[in-house]
Amino acid sequence: MFNKIAQYRVLSTIDLQSAYHQVPIKDEDKLYTALEARHDLYHFTRLPFGVTNGVACLQREMMMFAAENNLEAVFPYLDNVTVCGLLCLVLKITDTKYSNPRREDLSKEDETERQMMSEVREQFRSNMEGKDTTHGLYYHLQSLGLNVKAAEDGSLKITVECRTLKVLQCLWEEYTSGCLNTTAESYFLTDDMKRRYNVTSVSLKTTILEEDYLACKNFLVARKLIIEAI
Repeated sequence: MFNKIAQYRVLSTIDLQSAYHQVPIKDEDKLYTALEARHDLYHFTRLPFGVTNGVACLQREMMMFAAENNLEAVFPYLDNVTVCGLLCLVLKITDTKYSNPRREDLSKEDETERQMMSEVREQFRSNMEGKDTTHGLYYHLQSLGLNVKAAEDGSLKITVECRTLKVLQCLWEEYTSGCLNTTAESYFLTDDMKRRYNVTSVSLKTTILEEDYLACKNFLVARKLIIEAI
């Protein structure tokens, strides 16, 4: 289970509050729980309360619920349910046009694009990473490799965490309509950057795999089902 959970970077843990508790014991009552072991005296600080005798049954029922609803990225464990999801977004500079193309050394064009992409990455890290930027979207630099052709060396790989189905659908519609590209270009590719790199126009291509979108959608559906079942 832990190996499977480690494959994800977006996690949401739901605590089943009515299932299992450990009630703190008052200091004056701890003496009554004392026991001797290894030539020393110990006492309990918490009292197990709830489905203490039905943990195995509860675990089995939660696992059956996940299996019956095809919740692949859902991992029940005792009184917690961890739901995992991942949406990968890739940004890459393309179609760069220079002010003086004849004077521009073709061998340096790739290096120029890498430098521009490096600035985009730093700008993202300082202004957007880990923040709730708009409408419940959370962006994080992606540390895992992606099976996306556009995710080559020099591109910016981002994990996008969507908190609701509505937010996810909004993001997908912006991507398929091209609005996401326009927004990213206006935010990252500033006039100052173009001037410094002698560039008249440049595009910032955005890539989201449909399979990643569907996986994230399944994650949110699974989370909704679990909350409704509690």
